[in-house]
Amino acid sequence: MPVFSQFSYIISIGLFAGALYYKMYPPKFRSLYHGVRFPFAFKNEDTWREANNYVSGPMIIGSIGFAVAATISIVFPVYKTLTVQTLTSLVMLFVALTYVFTMKHMGRLFDENGNRR
Repeated sequence: MPVFSQFSYIISIGLFAGALYYKMYPPKFRSLYHGVRFPFAFKNEDTWREANNYVSGPMIIGSIGFAVAATISIVFPVYKTLTVQTLTSLVMLFVALTYVFTMKHMGRLFDENGNRR
């Protein structure tokens, strides 16, 4: 099994476990060490809860995407040239997209002061 596939499966399992954890046990208080640490999420308790609840959706989608990428790299030999650097780029892209989608979601629900629209 290619190294790309091994790390992709590990990331996929980690993201899925993290998403389940955030859905089942969302952080109850704002913390610098636990939960979503986007600047907008720290506005108040309502934004904190909403950001931590929303982020589990993109995490599940990301876990499925990484599992599919790992499976494709095993099934099709053309994709065996994928490297850990490619995986690192995909992880950075995933983190950036998760940030953008979460901030857009938060912008739709809250004004700039953190009050619900």
